[in-house]
Amino acid sequence: MEKGVALVFLGAPGAGKGTVIGFVSQKFPLAQVSTGDLIRAKIKADHRFREQVEGLMNQGKLVGDDIVEGLLREALAKIPAEKGLALDGYPRTPVQAESLEKILPEFKRSLKKVIYLNVSEKTVLQRLGGRRQCRNCNAIYNVIGMKPKREGVCDKCGGILFTREDDKPEVIKKRLKEYREKTSSLIEFYKAKGLLFEVDANKEATDSAKAIFKELGVQ
Repeated sequence: MEKGVALVFLGAPGAGKGTVIGFVSQKFPLAQVSTGDLIRAKIKADHRFREQVEGLMNQGKLVGDDIVEGLLREALAKIPAEKGLALDGYPRTPVQAESLEKILPEFKRSLKKVIYLNVSEKTVLQRLGGRRQCRNCNAIYNVIGMKPKREGVCDKCGGILFTREDDKPEVIKKRLKEYREKTSSLIEFYKAKGLLFEVDANKEATDSAKAIFKELGVQ
């Protein structure tokens, strides 16, 4: 894949965007930019920011466009121009999609493909309900299909694993509702532009990655 391109990964919470990006990055020199991770890192580092947005996230609501765009620009400024991008969690609204069309050229990037990981609500509830994250390095595990070697302990750094507030059942349902109301319209937005590639994400992440490789012309 040519240098300086961006792939956008769309999908409901629990669609497996981060995991699939990990597999795709094994084939391409991609820098993963997860706006969710950027927000959580900012929450840890900035007390005033935490007060501003943590309540929204714990209720399953989206953080404001201006805040997310600012964090995205900060992240892109630190990534070498020759490295491709895998955007996870941005855009989430049509307004953000329009902003992205202006942001990418500023950082000498172009949008190559929008990969839509289509997943059922049943699958989402199973995945997020079993998800665990490392407090130290943010590595992701799942008690159903991707368990750590030692229960509650990260394989990579030995950090403690925990259940995020936004992965609790009542919050998951709110997140799905928010997604359907605000993010699902992006599917039609990118389909109209001829950029959308849909993948059945109810299957294993490796299957999704294989389908993406085929679409991008890579074996």
